[in-house]
Amino acid sequence: MGDKENLKALGLKLAEVAARLGASATTGAVLAALTNTVMAVHADSSYPKTTGSQVDLATFIRSLGLSLPTDHFSLSGLGTAVAHRAMEHPLGNLGGALSWPVPLSVDEQRQLQGFAQKEAAAGVGKGILERLYHPLSLSAETLGDPAKLLDTLLDSTQAQALGKTLQVHMQGITNESSQTDYLLAAINLELDPESMTSPDRNKVAGFDLSGHALIGKPTTTLIRQLGEHLVRRGKTSPQVAYAAVKLLLASRAPAWLVKNIPQSVTYGSLAWVNLAIAATTIEAQTPGKVANMTYAQVMLEARNVEAADPAITQRAQLEALVDWGVANGVLSRKSDHLYSADELNALTEQFNARKQQMTVASEALDRELPSRKELALARLKERFGDLGSLFEEKLIDIKRRVRWLDDGKGFNSDASNPHSMLDVAMMELEDPDAVFFSQDSRIPIDALNANCTFGVVATFNRQFDQAISDKKAAIATYIKQLVAQLPVEDRQHLEQGQLQLFQTSSYTQGTGVSSRVDHPKQEKLLIKVTHNGASRAYEIDFNQGRIKQTHPWRVGEKKTKVAHDVTVTKSFDPAGSESLRTANPSSNPAPHDSFSSTRTHVLAQAFVKHLDLDNPAIKAQARGLTTQDKHDNKIEAVTEFALNLVPFRSAIVNFQKGNYTEGTLDLALDAFGFLTAGAGAAGKVIKVAGGGLSTASKLLRVANIIGSATIGVLNPLSGLGDALVGGSRFAAKGIGFVTSKGIKYVNSLRGATGNYDLLKTISKKHGPTLIGAYKVGGVETQGVAVLRNGQWFKYDHVLKRPYGPPIADFSPRGAPPHRNVLSGSADVESVKRLERMVFL
Repeated sequence: MGDKENLKALGLKLAEVAARLGASATTGAVLAALTNTVMAVHADSSYPKTTGSQVDLATFIRSLGLSLPTDHFSLSGLGTAVAHRAMEHPLGNLGGALSWPVPLSVDEQRQLQGFAQKEAAAGVGKGILERLYHPLSLSAETLGDPAKLLDTLLDSTQAQALGKTLQVHMQGITNESSQTDYLLAAINLELDPESMTSPDRNKVAGFDLSGHALIGKPTTTLIRQLGEHLVRRGKTSPQVAYAAVKLLLASRAPAWLVKNIPQSVTYGSLAWVNLAIAATTIEAQTPGKVANMTYAQVMLEARNVEAADPAITQRAQLEALVDWGVANGVLSRKSDHLYSADELNALTEQFNARKQQMTVASEALDRELPSRKELALARLKERFGDLGSLFEEKLIDIKRRVRWLDDGKGFNSDASNPHSMLDVAMMELEDPDAVFFSQDSRIPIDALNANCTFGVVATFNRQFDQAISDKKAAIATYIKQLVAQLPVEDRQHLEQGQLQLFQTSSYTQGTGVSSRVDHPKQEKLLIKVTHNGASRAYEIDFNQGRIKQTHPWRVGEKKTKVAHDVTVTKSFDPAGSESLRTANPSSNPAPHDSFSSTRTHVLAQAFVKHLDLDNPAIKAQARGLTTQDKHDNKIEAVTEFALNLVPFRSAIVNFQKGNYTEGTLDLALDAFGFLTAGAGAAGKVIKVAGGGLSTASKLLRVANIIGSATIGVLNPLSGLGDALVGGSRFAAKGIGFVTSKGIKYVNSLRGATGNYDLLKTISKKHGPTLIGAYKVGGVETQGVAVLRNGQWFKYDHVLKRPYGPPIADFSPRGAPPHRNVLSGSADVESVKRLERMVFL
């Protein structure tokens, strides 16, 4: 753990140096900074204590066996690589022997659990964690940090001793983590014995991770409830409950442990689906990493890892999608393998369609309303080039041809003179008698007289009408999503109860009888709900992006006055909302598809009407004012004060994305909880995510919503044999996964020439190593095994070491020189002969 802290400190220091030196840093500057910058060395690390508590970066980097960076690119790259390495937990996903490439079988789990129970019974407290905790004297800081507490317990002398006892009992081979692997497995099984006999990926220690009580709730709710559940069931004490929660979730549901998950990313939301998929795929590549990552880091890394193993990614997508479907009333709940291809295809289509709808809505909410001024400036630049401030200088007089009674001809000057080129483009004069004059030679007066039409007015009207239509649709989608993300109980109240809507406005009464000053109307819409004989009050808060319960006294028609300030709450009954006032009971306790329901649609449309998007003041502001408009006294329609009285104005102006700064990237959460990056950060995002896109438009589009991809066809699961292998620990594996991985690795060992060079290399380090067959959950698979003390042990090709208990039925089939040395039951002399062999 101390080494991990050192890597974290190094990563931070390298990032600081890179930022300080800048992209143009010379080799000399980089090397000097590395020599002159020091970092603290963790007291519990393996770094030599004789060097003191600090070391310069250059010395520490060399101690890791790494070359020193010589420019800004390599400096930043090393910092990123070190930071990512620091996120990896030394003990992986804390599943121990239950997370091995081939985990302990159910029989082996029972054997380990039974022995561990006897050992724990001799100690103090409720179980292994309590036994490890009891003799330690811990600081308040450690006790208040579940991750640090867990690391401290697992690092203790008692933990190592107990782990060794468990390993010896299970006849496990010794490697760097074997003691802790058996200890972690024993703790997991003690806390969650149900996983052996009744595996369910959404059940942890009898707690339902997909329960109705968690839908629409942030991650903190689950962490708290699971901790309380463990204490209530006597699994652990309150002091170590949340350390136990971290240990259980690390291998079973790591997405819940991701740091800094925004409150708007709740279980059952589309944003949660993206997070769950990303976390699962990252964990498959680097177990134990996501618990040390932030939400933004997970989403940014998702694009890299999702392509690494399509089988893992598809399994992660299926599980996340099924959970989303059940939480949102789109799918009935049953075991994953019972869903048919038709059900999964329909689910995928609905999910992708809904996500696309939200993406379109998010873009529409972000999009500025068209501006007549901006359109006019664009057209002027197209025709005359960029003349800068000249466009707005009032250097043009408009005169009109006139014919007098005596047949004389002349010009009448326009009373609103002078005008600018911008005025001309915005006005779209259609008077054939109008002529432009200017004393300034910079004005292209002849061109204006030849053609003074720019098509601005027609284009503005068309774009504005479309923009308002898009805003209405987007706001309706947003409100539907807010309803769908509510906890199930609140959704039921809104879906089934009688609803009455109320608007609130205020004004200041003047001294005169009829004088008053109106205040901006509230964009919040109040709802009184009567359901099952009880009344509740809710408010739809567009600015904050939430629907929440509020005080019942706020709903109902009333007028309150404090001094000269008056607040009025009135009933709001827009056309088409009549059905809201009628109860809509249902006897089905399961979640409904609130997003697509008729009730939610009607409520969303009512909120759109509440915002008053068709108010003329909105268009008046977008139109802007020309010199002619001001002369004609049209200014009163577009004052800020008048516009602020429109609820939509308040909603749009005050609504802001949540800032989400991550390192050098300025990210944001859009209205639907998706992590986004604007154009300024897009290039950095693509570099981080490793994207390779052909056009700038595609690059920016992909960068806009991070970690969100369309889900393709999902294949049904077989559901066979997983319980026999290792229960729910194989949530993303299963026998088929183990078999295919074993075959791929065996083929890589054989190589193209069949000379088994890799196998020989393993043998030189670990002893005689052969390819062979053994059974996993009753199914024969190919794998690699190492012979040690007359017994065969499985080989982990990722960590490059043997692991686990002896293989009972290993049958060598590879490495021709030794294929026949051991076959079936070997005699003692054959074993000794093979153990003395070294591949030449």
